[in-house]
Amino acid sequence: LSLRILLRELKRRYDASCHGERTNLPDLPIQYVDYAAWQERQQDQLEEEVQYWKRQLSDMPSVLKLPTDFSRPGRQSYRGDRFRFELPTPLSDSLKKTATEYRTTLFTVLLAALHTTLFRHTGQDDFCVGSTVSNRDREETRNLIGLFVNNVVFRAQPKLYQTFRELLAATHESVMSGLRNQQVPFERVVDALQIDRQLSHNPLFQVMFVLRPNESNGPNSS
Repeated sequence: LSLRILLRELKRRYDASCHGERTNLPDLPIQYVDYAAWQERQQDQLEEEVQYWKRQLSDMPSVLKLPTDFSRPGRQSYRGDRFRFELPTPLSDSLKKTATEYRTTLFTVLLAALHTTLFRHTGQDDFCVGSTVSNRDREETRNLIGLFVNNVVFRAQPKLYQTFRELLAATHESVMSGLRNQQVPFERVVDALQIDRQLSHNPLFQVMFVLRPNESNGPNSS
């Protein structure tokens, strides 16, 4: 989002310059340093949310054992690739209809489908998937450039004979409760859980799911 804001402002200035005009961008109500100071003052007030994450993520497996071609290296290399594909329009429409029918979001429906896929391929009935939130819920931050994004962890506990409707309901509750407690910085959650850091994998989750509205018209963005 910060990049989009920067490009939008650059475009306005460039267009004005091409026409020999001056562009006076509106004054920002706050600066990023003000947001950082506010976040620092909120630390004590976040303790209740910290306790939520300690209850939600306690005693969970530290690694999602994906059936990869090669064993996990001792140190992450971050080398990877990108695979692009498109969902057929009828399937996309059906997913949106399912979200409406069960009074949830497209993000939650797709996350539940991902939980199902991971459960099928790993056999694990307890794991976490990470996502991101923009943390721009305050009007003053809407047009502010800076690092607001935070990682949020959604725990999944699918069952063998569970229907997708039941899994979707559980995923919806996990998403809603997680978003209600999204203000706690991810690093603080990791510290609160006293998780030993490992060079071989990311703490709490090794799979992320992010739905960006500019690419899929979904409700969640980073």
